Amino acid sequence: MSPGPALLAALQQVIAMFIGCMTPALIFISAVQLDAATQNYLISMSLLTAGLGTFLQARRFGWIGSGLLSVNGTSFAYLDLLLRAGSEGGLALACGMALAAVPLQFVLAFFLPSLRRIFPPLVAGIVVLLIG
Repeated sequence: MSPGPALLAALQQVIAMFIGCMTPALIFISAVQLDAATQNYLISMSLLTAGLGTFLQARRFGWIGSGLLSVNGTSFAYLDLLLRAGSEGGLALACGMALAAVPLQFVLAFFLPSLRRIFPPLVAGIVVLLIG
């Protein structure tokens, strides 16, 4: 592939990554009605954490990361819960809830091989397709 089309394809991927990383934050911002400074902060942090997660995934530090270039971004899986928490207790409750879920995710990551019997690739693929 010549440099021109390769550059355009790369630009298309970067734009798609930006949109995918910012959309959950934008949905949360519009639902909770945050001020402009907090809106800018949330969008910046979603992009920063996506970059940090992608770096950790690609570099592979011991048992952290896969060594493959896969973009990590914000997830739509928790969006409904974050919207409910944000409407009930604001940004503090939403961030606290997300922070409380992190240790559970770390623990469950060690049991992924044994969970493959319960969730075969067909079921996991359908869930990934539906969540996005």
